Amino acid sequence: MSVEETTGAWDAATGMPAEQQQGAVGQLLSYADYVVIAVCTHSLGVLISAFGLSSNMVNILVFYKVGFASTSSISLFSLAICDIFIVVFVLVTLLTSHPWFPSDDHMIISMRDVSIVASLVFFSLPGMGAWITAIVAVERSCCIAFPIKVKQIFTRKTIAILIGGVVIYQIASGLPQSFGTRLVWRVSPLTNRTRVAYQLEKPTMVFLSLVATYSLPITLCYFIVSVGTIFLIRKFKESRKLQSLLSSRNSDSNKTLSAKDMRLIRSAIFICTIFIIGSTPGILAIFIQLVYPSMHVYNPVLGNIHQVWLDVGLVFQALNSSVNIFVHLTTGSKFKSTFKEMFLNQGKK
Repeated sequence: MSVEETTGAWDAATGMPAEQQQGAVGQLLSYADYVVIAVCTHSLGVLISAFGLSSNMVNILVFYKVGFASTSSISLFSLAICDIFIVVFVLVTLLTSHPWFPSDDHMIISMRDVSIVASLVFFSLPGMGAWITAIVAVERSCCIAFPIKVKQIFTRKTIAILIGGVVIYQIASGLPQSFGTRLVWRVSPLTNRTRVAYQLEKPTMVFLSLVATYSLPITLCYFIVSVGTIFLIRKFKESRKLQSLLSSRNSDSNKTLSAKDMRLIRSAIFICTIFIIGSTPGILAIFIQLVYPSMHVYNPVLGNIHQVWLDVGLVFQALNSSVNIFVHLTTGSKFKSTFKEMFLNQGKK
């Protein structure tokens, strides 16, 4: 469930949080139906995130073992680091807000507020991943458009500087969210206990920071990656047709891409496609709220539907950050051989 959800005391008969059950009257999607959907989405998201945690640990270890002689290794290693933090957040958020998760009334701070505080860091991470994916798409596109100059433009130093700049921007743009919020002591109306609670003090500052660190990078990179992916797919198909034609004539040409370049382009296409699919729910949520600002979890009619959409968005985000290992194993010869050597005891002796 998203960081905006309400958690608290659960009604034993209905399985609903008491405070949200009281405000559920008039919802287009009843809270009872929402709970059924939430059990499914949260359970699926937890499983995907748990797998993503393991797969990204493997990615990091393998890329570190492979080394950083190529620019693609630097980019994909950095992407794996972003992804592992993303899946940790999604795993904890979906697990602790699962309808079957034990009540947190005995804790000094609710898991909802823990998730909100953690989200101040989390919202910078998808933006970092989006920028890095865009760098991969642009680099591979330039490999086709400017095959001679691409190695001069995208050196290891250039990629490292770009990724470092992205990290600095994302952290700097996300810091105002912390300055606009604070933790306070508050008496819970449900348990009459004093607990630590999250309090929003400067909503405008937090909103602008959220736009700069999440909405803007995700939206901009979404379109960059989409255009780059279309270009890569078209050129990939053209190159394969040309290679088939030249092969049938027993000819060769410098207009065709090398086998290594073809693997890198295919890898970029898969990674970019995964990013596009995984980011689509979040992009749609951004545009829906631009058109209809009242679409939020506290909307008296559409709140539960919006919450379902946010939950689905987290599941897709977890999927986006978990399955790149299959791309690396399929298209990365060095990655595959190193993986077998490290985890399957195959290869070098």
